[in-house]
Amino acid sequence: MFIAQCLEYDICTQGASQAEVRERMECLIDCERDEMEKSGQQLDPAPDPFHKMWDKDHGSLTFKEVAA
Repeated sequence: MFIAQCLEYDICTQGASQAEVRERMECLIDCERDEMEKSGQQLDPAPDPFHKMWDKDHGSLTFKEVAA
């Protein structure tokens, strides 16, 4: 199982492969952008701990590291 967190928008997804996660994330981003345009609301970026994990690792993290 792969889990992805978008840093620019606070959305995440999971899938059985990296390709599936990428496809789902692209779809989610498109849907969220469409919804933001319709509603005029903004979606906040991911919480700081996710940005710090990215800055520290710059790679994939295990579920255990993300959930901690």
